[in-house]
Amino acid sequence: MKKENFWQKHKADIDVICRIITTLTALASLGVQVGELKIPQSEILPPITEVQLEAGKNTHLQ
Repeated sequence: MKKENFWQKHKADIDVICRIITTLTALASLGVQVGELKIPQSEILPPITEVQLEAGKNTHLQ
């Protein structure tokens, strides 16, 4: 019986692990870039209140 090389036997597994690491690294770098963006306070909207939600529902019923 031919003895397989470790790398040949586990090539698919190693490829998947490398892709996962690459994807996580890319996502992490994107997160850092987004975190470094300076957003002016005036552009951040306040949370929607229940009254505003009810008013929005009523406009769709007409």
